Amino acid sequence: MNTQHDHFVRMVRTPEDQLAFQQCMATAFSYSMDSAAFQPKTPEELALQPFETWVAGQPASSGYVVHDFDVWFNGKLARTSGIGGVATLPEARSQGGIRAIFEEQLPDSYRKGYVFSMLFPFSHVFYRKFGYELVQRSHVYTVPLQSLSSFSDRSRGCAPLPVQLVTDGASLTEIHDAFGRQCSLSIHRKPTQWHFVSRDPVKAVNFTYRIGDKAFVTIRGHEGEEGTLHVRDLGYIDREGLYALLGFLYTMRASYEKALITLPDSVPLTAMVPECYEAKDKVSAHGMARIVNVVRALELMPYPNHPGTFTVKVRDAQIAENNHTFAVEYTAGGGSVSVIIADDAVPDLTVSIQRLTQLVTGSLTLSEAMWTGDIECPDPDRFDGLFPHQDIYFDDPF
Repeated sequence: MNTQHDHFVRMVRTPEDQLAFQQCMATAFSYSMDSAAFQPKTPEELALQPFETWVAGQPASSGYVVHDFDVWFNGKLARTSGIGGVATLPEARSQGGIRAIFEEQLPDSYRKGYVFSMLFPFSHVFYRKFGYELVQRSHVYTVPLQSLSSFSDRSRGCAPLPVQLVTDGASLTEIHDAFGRQCSLSIHRKPTQWHFVSRDPVKAVNFTYRIGDKAFVTIRGHEGEEGTLHVRDLGYIDREGLYALLGFLYTMRASYEKALITLPDSVPLTAMVPECYEAKDKVSAHGMARIVNVVRALELMPYPNHPGTFTVKVRDAQIAENNHTFAVEYTAGGGSVSVIIADDAVPDLTVSIQRLTQLVTGSLTLSEAMWTGDIECPDPDRFDGLFPHQDIYFDDPF
């Protein structure tokens, strides 16, 4: 296999690399591109983009985009990268180009202060090689709108909340942030990241509604399935906000028979409708994530309401700074957390970066992770109250 040096890994800056990567994308994803009409960006324009592009090969034959954003994690914001547009020319596949990029780009992200990295995989096996692991299991419900009658304003005895058509997502930031604080790894959207909100909703047949100060929802007819309302995006500040959102969907029953809606793991919609059989819950493996900076992730994660200590040994094949045993000491509730390297200490927990990511983000509890058979934990009781389950919800395209 070629070495990283042979692959010539680099960030895209030159017009030649910009064109080569766009051609690589068009070839890999089978869409038409007019190379003669391509207009490269200036260095100043590249510097303003909220992402970096990395490539390998000369000319570039593999590459991907590294998006920059913040996610909500335990009520705090953590800098996170989103990997997208991963592409390799057919003639360059299975030659290690993407691996070479990850092995240089991930340490670069560590140095730049990222805490996590996320992606939507075509294959979980492929990205697991680079430290990523499944963290999100999506609950996609198909529910008859008539089943939501108990959430109507009349059924709940509530005064109707004002409903407003929205064409500027920035006006929904406060609601979305309140929703994000409840869901681990939910993206804190910048003004340019409201991809689901249409400026011309009638032309796009894509409508976003604000429901008082409690919730918002983006809906459109589900392509290929007549009579189905597709909920493309949503947010709510609390339980009453979710009820108001479901009540609004109920008002659409004259136009649609059923709704397709993705909800956080903690929302048991099958238990919230009169006939449980009517709410079909499709659970599927979805997004992956990896910790980029173990120290910062351990400092930010939730802690129980009692003080404690533990040591954890981490294996990370890409980021050397994570490849240590760490000693963690915390006060009640994590008000103060100390994380230091302690390679001579006997670890209470030995894990891969993949499994630690699942534990820290709340995708798996320790007892659940023990079923995987690839962690060492002589005394699980020592971790009582640590690594609690958390809702993980990220659907933003990147």
